[in-house]
Amino acid sequence: LLKYGLDKAAQEFGWLVDAHLMPMPRVWEARAAVETGGVHAMMDLSDGLGRDLPKLSKASGVGACVYADKLPISADLRTAAEVLGMDPIDLAAGGGEDFELLMAVAPEEVIKVIRAVKETGTSVTEIGEIVEGAVEIAYADGRRGPLRGGWEHFR
Repeated sequence: LLKYGLDKAAQEFGWLVDAHLMPMPRVWEARAAVETGGVHAMMDLSDGLGRDLPKLSKASGVGACVYADKLPISADLRTAAEVLGMDPIDLAAGGGEDFELLMAVAPEEVIKVIRAVKETGTSVTEIGEIVEGAVEIAYADGRRGPLRGGWEHFR
């Protein structure tokens, strides 16, 4: 949006712009997940995964490992990243204002929570696990590093 302006960005990346300007709160999905009894913690990703997961982890006294190859990255986001000269993983981890849900679920409860949320018509992606230590991102080539990105309101 900043690089191209609203009209050109909407023409090039229509649904990405719509998702940014008109996010859909995941109220029904959150309710369905909570009703399973399997959710230990949950928040929306309004500030982006790279900013919100560390908040959730710090509040819970745990670390987390996100698997880069499991992040849901649409073909449109990959195209936008290419046009902008950016890494699609960085965009997926740093994007926000979309109200997607981040949930911490015990491994034995994951399938139950996924099924419950899918009944609302929304898909769920398991992107990582809770670990001891820091919040990291693990890449398919074996590299690991800090999870970065997201929106900082008070800079």
